[in-house]
Amino acid sequence: MCVVNAHAIEAELFRVILRVRGRILVMRLALAALFVFVTLGCDQDVIVTDQAGKPVQNADVSPVSANMNGATVKTDANGVATIPTALEYIDQVQWVAIEKAGYESEQFNVTHKWPLKVVLKAATQPATAP
Repeated sequence: MCVVNAHAIEAELFRVILRVRGRILVMRLALAALFVFVTLGCDQDVIVTDQAGKPVQNADVSPVSANMNGATVKTDANGVATIPTALEYIDQVQWVAIEKAGYESEQFNVTHKWPLKVVLKAATQPATAP
């Protein structure tokens, strides 16, 4: 005669479900942490220097794509501007527009090799009439 202990089977099944749910929860948490690390940890730096290699402070740096412009950020004392990014945003950036009084405004192609290093040329003075 076979006696089945329904309570023991139910308890064992519950323990198995908890183990599987626990593993799924751990995997979800790990993926969420990875996503946060990647999206928060991938701000992209643009390093702006003049032709002599000196940092250009307070230059306006704007990420640009065919269908949108990102927020403009300014370079710091070291000539570094950090473009805050999210994964879906940074992949769309095609150019970086840089403007600073006394320099030629330019757009630089983004190669997605960060940091992006750019050199600004001094603005040429228009000839004045005598």
